[in-house]
Amino acid sequence: MYIPNYNFQRYPTISIVVPVRNEEVHIGKLLTDIQSQTYPSEFIEVLVIDDDSTDNTVQIITELGYKNVKVIPLKVDEKINAYKKRAITLGVNNSEAELIVTTDGDCRVTENWIASIVDYYLKEKVQFISAPVSYHLEKTWFEKVQTIEFQYLIGAAAACIKNGIPNTCNGANMIFTRNLFHEIDGYEGIDMKASGDDEMLLHKVYNKHPNLIGFLKSKSAVVLTYAKNDFNGFLQQRIRWASNESAFTDYRTSTMLISIFLFNLVLLGSVVYSFYSAEISTYLKVAFLFKFLFDGIFILQTLWFFKRISLLPYIILVIILYTPYIIIVGLLGNFSTTYVWKGRKVR
Repeated sequence: MYIPNYNFQRYPTISIVVPVRNEEVHIGKLLTDIQSQTYPSEFIEVLVIDDDSTDNTVQIITELGYKNVKVIPLKVDEKINAYKKRAITLGVNNSEAELIVTTDGDCRVTENWIASIVDYYLKEKVQFISAPVSYHLEKTWFEKVQTIEFQYLIGAAAACIKNGIPNTCNGANMIFTRNLFHEIDGYEGIDMKASGDDEMLLHKVYNKHPNLIGFLKSKSAVVLTYAKNDFNGFLQQRIRWASNESAFTDYRTSTMLISIFLFNLVLLGSVVYSFYSAEISTYLKVAFLFKFLFDGIFILQTLWFFKRISLLPYIILVIILYTPYIIIVGLLGNFSTTYVWKGRKVR
């Protein structure tokens, strides 16, 4: 784990870009967290990009009266598909900071969030940083199961970056230099899909500067957000994430994702066939034993890092549900033409 010490020789300027659309319930909490950062406030600005909010989001931000917070409306005259990518681009274009940090309006951050990012950036000399995200304040078993699965994804993403095969990251805690964003022409060429403001940008950076990418494994850097409280919202989110896979150009990432899908497809098929073959049933038990062992160890590590050992009883349920989940979401993500995101039907 990366342990920061915050003995800065210099203080890079930071622009925190927050695309929002109807976030009145949460935005005040996030902005208050940002005001409480241990990193000097004179080096931080917050650019809230309002994506046509119809609630009191903008009014709440204005009433808070924070001097380093600026609201920028996302004015779109023509019909577009990638609203969030356009919002982040607008934020970057309105920034003169060295580092761009993106997060979402429904997130919460620690007081050392920015300090830990800057410490890692200065010491590791990377220009694109993925950092951890987790759910919190779960109320139901469904939300708790989502948390384990989500932390599994974050852990897997960190491992892939560490091993030089970056496949995904999360825009709720993504950092890059402004110069790098302009050098690779931002989202130009990857704005055909509504989603992918994070992982598609990661792949674009990797194609040009594979050695400038890092994962910040620090508890101080964890950003907290919320699991979906209903199945449809969860499914739409996962379809959106899975829909980006067809845009990946690195054969290693594609091979890995296809292998995971095929393994789970064979596993599920074996479950069905085991009712007709005792021999298959024996092999299936061995396969599930190894799956429970290796997945369980990895999930346990992520729960330990995020301090969520209390969710341990749900591990077996997650591992059992993961096989059909991978198959269903994988198929829907690659064959569904549209999904709902922030109240819009996009593709």
